[in-house]
Amino acid sequence: MTACIPCSSRIAPEDLDRWTDNIQNVLMADEGRGRFKQFLESRQLHDAINTLEFWERTNACLHTYERSCKNHHLTSHQKAEACAKFKRDARSLVEFADENINFTVHQMTLLYSALDKDNEDLHNTLARTLSSTSHLLDNEYVIFRKYLLKQKLSLHKKHGHGSGKLSPTSQAAKDRQNDATHHKHLHAGIGSTK
Repeated sequence: MTACIPCSSRIAPEDLDRWTDNIQNVLMADEGRGRFKQFLESRQLHDAINTLEFWERTNACLHTYERSCKNHHLTSHQKAEACAKFKRDARSLVEFADENINFTVHQMTLLYSALDKDNEDLHNTLARTLSSTSHLLDNEYVIFRKYLLKQKLSLHKKHGHGSGKLSPTSQAAKDRQNDATHHKHLHAGIGSTK
């Protein structure tokens, strides 16, 4: 028996549409990541949970760098402190990745060597790593997407869509279409006997 996501509230239809479209839409939304994390935890997918944590931490680190190190309103001292913190956070991320993420030796080598480069190079390397990290979650996303699609289907059924019953107006329109098709086939049949 598969565990389901412990959910206190239903997912909004527009979120279901976006999150079933691609993994990036899930990762870029706080609630989407939260739901994805709950899903992974409910299935005890520890490697994927670590990968998602790495994605979140890397994304936050990149945003902090962009806000602080590139902020022209900071004093040179404040900027130097922000950039030093970015370097420390990046080192912590690389060490976490080395222990917990299923990167190739080549990817890990690139990450470690980026720590010795300037902050802009380090930022760019982490940004590329963010993309490859999301690909590591592709298989889990496929399962999560199926779960979301089931929710979407049940939502449609709950609101009367897809119940199999047509409204009186729709039924009348369908009957007219069937009559016209039948009439057309009847004429075609007559024509073919000549």
